[in-house]
Order: sequence, then C-alpha cells, then structure tokens
Amino acid sequence: MITTLSGDTSRLLATVDFVKEQDTAALLPLLLPGLDGPELRALVEHCRFSHAALLVFPSDEAELGAGLVRSRAVRCPELPGEGGLSG
Repeated sequence: MITTLSGDTSRLLATVDFVKEQDTAALLPLLLPGLDGPELRALVEHCRFSHAALLVFPSDEAELGAGLVRSRAVRCPELPGEGGLSG
C-alpha cells in the first residue's frame, strides 16, 4: 500500500535530512563569516551541527507524536529497535 505523507511530516523529514547532511566545517563560516584561522578550527573541533527548528501545527498531541516518530525526529520505545528520545 502506498501512503502519502502530510505536509508537516514531509517538512519534518526534510529538516531531519538537512541536519544529517550538514558539514560543520563548511557551515560555521556561513554562520560566522568573520571567524577564520585558529578560532574557526577550534570551533570545528568542539562543535557539531545537530539540530534545527521547524514550526508545525498538528491538530492534537497524538498527531504531533506520530509525526515526530514517522520522521525519526524522536524514537518510540514501543517500536522494535527504538528506545526513548533521540539525542
């Protein structure tokens, strides 16, 4: 059976993919254009791009939880191989 994803779920999946695909060393100069040399290298050694923000407007808490689990933004302890919130 083929299912379509809601707009919110598609956006969540795209945001999760965006975070996973980012290279901190390439991203930091874009976020902090005046930073270079030793300072930039020190940040790259100690920082990792690991989250993003997205506004979603589900109709209720159950829909929000289901969308987050489908997008793998959070883990669901009831599913095989899962175990609480991802970190």
